[in-house]
Amino acid sequence: MIFDGICLRKIVAELHTCLIDGKVNKVFAPTKNEILLSIYSHGTQYALLASIASDNYHLNLTTTSKPNPLKASNFCMLLRKHLIGFRITKIKMRGLERIVFIHLAGYNEMNDPSQKILVIELMGKHSNILLLTEKGTIIDSLRHLDIDSGATRDLLPAHPYEMPENTKVDFEQFATEQDFLVYCKPLSAQNLTQLLANHLIGISKNYVETFLETQNRTNEVSEENLSAFYQSFRNDLAEIHKTQESTTPIHTWNFACDDFYSQKEEKRTLQHISSKPCPSCFRRFEKSA
Repeated sequence: MIFDGICLRKIVAELHTCLIDGKVNKVFAPTKNEILLSIYSHGTQYALLASIASDNYHLNLTTTSKPNPLKASNFCMLLRKHLIGFRITKIKMRGLERIVFIHLAGYNEMNDPSQKILVIELMGKHSNILLLTEKGTIIDSLRHLDIDSGATRDLLPAHPYEMPENTKVDFEQFATEQDFLVYCKPLSAQNLTQLLANHLIGISKNYVETFLETQNRTNEVSEENLSAFYQSFRNDLAEIHKTQESTTPIHTWNFACDDFYSQKEEKRTLQHISSKPCPSCFRRFEKSA
């Protein structure tokens, strides 16, 4: 599974069907790279997992139980302070950027109405989780970054949140197929996969390759292939919008993602265990010596 922008858009659309107006009742941090929100929504208990591990970043509903450390991290404690009891009002993305904004509303310690925004950035080694005020000021983040240390943005408490820069183009800016073709025509690339993945936000090479295979097309950069991709992608976006408008909960992509990453983590754990010598083997070696 390639966790690109279109995959995340499908997951977020499904979250809309089940988590809006859901109440956060618990927050956990199973590992240093994960945050788990327990959310009670419309009579059902959900668990939303966000992982920012550089090689395993993802966001999805999960049914996989995880052990929690005896002592919660500082960031986990901060989220508990600010989010427990709050209800989710919106879950959105900006285009196909792999960044999710979860808007929450509730009451602060003074019993005054309050709003917070949980930002989940899923961008490989640059992934992060941040908590913002209603006005977009950073309350805190899981990873602190600043320009002086080589980062491209300041992600520090009391600083305004800024979206990361992206030189790629958002597909949804093309109002018509002709606009899309005009944009693509002067671009140079060895093949269609390279052209689309290198210039469009949120579209991976794997997504384009799947499109070509499904439609039995060559990887040639041609007007016919570009037109076919435009129509296919528009249809995908329309289906995602249809999912988001559903009045019944949908979890298909979320639990497919959960299965994939749970199995990946289980396999990695087994490989790690098998690579470690058994303690009893050490004892036998010491006796024989």
